[in-house]
Amino acid sequence: MLSEQDLIGVWRLTAHYYHHEDGSRSEGPLGKGADGVLIYDATGWMGVGMMRTESVTATADAGAGPPPSFYLGYTGRWRVAGDEVVHEVAVGSHPRVVGTDQVREARLHDGGLSLRRPVSPGSTRYIVMDWCRAGE
Repeated sequence: MLSEQDLIGVWRLTAHYYHHEDGSRSEGPLGKGADGVLIYDATGWMGVGMMRTESVTATADAGAGPPPSFYLGYTGRWRVAGDEVVHEVAVGSHPRVVGTDQVREARLHDGGLSLRRPVSPGSTRYIVMDWCRAGE
């Protein structure tokens, strides 16, 4: 069973992608070079920031619609509930998440952490964020 002690510390993003029902993967909304930091502290506060590192200027200039997000982040309280971690968002880069509980399935493996959530309620497609301990 997952515990708070397992998660406390600083994590770096190693992968950000969509996982499909057939087991395949595709690029996540922050692109191939996504970078990020996730912090869980022992007093129950957390913060996460993720960003696109590759340029999207060409896509935007080509008239393909608005450019994808460059930065996603929020902070608030956190807790473990079974095999899930719950982020109680107090402040965020997107107003729609402020005041919500962001629930992520959490799995520890080989010193890393995978967090995932369905793309939409009832979906079999997931957005996955893989993390490693910072400095490792």
